[in-house]
Amino acid sequence: MGSSWRRKRELGDSELGLRRSKRGRVVTRETRTVALGVGTGVGNALSADQSSLMLSSLPKDVLLNCLARVPKRYDPILARVSISFRSLVLSPELAKMRSLMGTKDYPLLNVWFKTETIPEEFHWFTFNLNVMKTGDESSIPFLSQRTLYFSSVSIGSKIYFIGGSMYHSSPELLEFDSLSSELCMCPSMRVARMLPGVAVLDGKIYVMGGCPKDQIQVEVFEPKTQTWEVGPLSSQGGIQYRERFMEHGAIVAEAVAADGKVYGMTYREGCHIIYNAKDGTCETFEMANEDTWRRGGVCVIANVIYAYYSNFGLMWYDSKEKVWRVVQGLKLDESIDIPVGMVDCNGQLAFLWEDCSNISDTTKKKIWCTMVVLERSVLAIHGKVEWSDTVGCVPRDYSICRCLGLMSIDWFLSIGLLWFDTKLNVWRRLVSRDGKQLSLLRVQAMGEYEGKLAVFKPLDNLDQINETKSVNVSMFLVTLDMVGEKICGTIEWSGVVATIPYSSYWCLHCLAVSD
Repeated sequence: MGSSWRRKRELGDSELGLRRSKRGRVVTRETRTVALGVGTGVGNALSADQSSLMLSSLPKDVLLNCLARVPKRYDPILARVSISFRSLVLSPELAKMRSLMGTKDYPLLNVWFKTETIPEEFHWFTFNLNVMKTGDESSIPFLSQRTLYFSSVSIGSKIYFIGGSMYHSSPELLEFDSLSSELCMCPSMRVARMLPGVAVLDGKIYVMGGCPKDQIQVEVFEPKTQTWEVGPLSSQGGIQYRERFMEHGAIVAEAVAADGKVYGMTYREGCHIIYNAKDGTCETFEMANEDTWRRGGVCVIANVIYAYYSNFGLMWYDSKEKVWRVVQGLKLDESIDIPVGMVDCNGQLAFLWEDCSNISDTTKKKIWCTMVVLERSVLAIHGKVEWSDTVGCVPRDYSICRCLGLMSIDWFLSIGLLWFDTKLNVWRRLVSRDGKQLSLLRVQAMGEYEGKLAVFKPLDNLDQINETKSVNVSMFLVTLDMVGEKICGTIEWSGVVATIPYSSYWCLHCLAVSD
């Protein structure tokens, strides 16, 4: 990579408190590396011919039991393994088994709020639907108010802030890792942009508009290689905007991706663009109403675009007929008004809204989450409220501005220990000789000690913290043996080795030193 993006800007790195590695990337903790390896390994493991054949040979009830334990977010990957897998993923039996197991695998909902004050202020809250718990406000204190208004998307556990805010163009890309709370600056775009449309398609970030029409309209960022490329643009179907809306560049209020295309939306009639990421052709489409939807009130679930209109309710876009249709049978609270937040929760719609009733006598207002189950028939999509409850309270002058879903740290830490099979190029779970999973979840750090694996983790139940607000750290010595073509582990010894303050129970590094 060139040195241009590595240089510290006068107000850039120092103002935001960024920290880099030699590659311009933040070095996260060892435990995170294992967890992130798991996340990518799921897809690789399921795409291997050997794994597919082995799983397909299992009895149907056993296979359903296995698939029910795979997070629902991986259903699109499972459906591509084989025809039989696709039928199982779409079957009502799998949905019923997941329901009976009571599995909760909701992503964390990260919501930006803006104030009604002048100048506007922006604040961030985290809502954990798995435990119905609200996180602390302003989880990223070193982000400026301006940054929180940037266009943003999430991939896995990371949030990307792209371009500039209103009346401020910028080519910068910031990456925030919600697991390590680290922020770093990635390579910049070729063009400075103001509120561009940003969407994730096939793991890549597509950035559209936000600049004059004579500049590069589409840029694509590959997070794995940290590189930018120019998106294709057909000469027969280039992006066109009405001239009178180009004074400050083509502002795209919202963008989503579906069926290999990026949909850019504005608040102006005739300025909604469909960009084909494969050949660069573009066309326009219409919103149901220009004035009754807001940024944040749009999301994609199973390749279908949903938007909330204050006058029509929840609608979905019929891409074949190019019309918006009302979701049938859905009964939402009549007091809901824009703005709202919408996030794909593993195939269900998490719908966040503000309860503005009876707030005249209080300084706070409630934030509700309504979980909607969506079912598609031949001609329509039907919706049903699965549950609806308050998830927290915010000051009365806060309004929902943006909502993103992130993989939670609990999901990562609950995977367990893995080893990498270099022959099949997949991650495998470390088990005992009898095939049972080792009781080593929520591992904080690991290291090699006299040919064995030293594993450190806090006590399993953090609710049992003593009155001194300290937590016990356990150590496990694991012997590793090759059994056939697999690696198996045996816990040789375990015990409490330290008591540390609860506020610092995260282990950063694990090093073996001689006496």
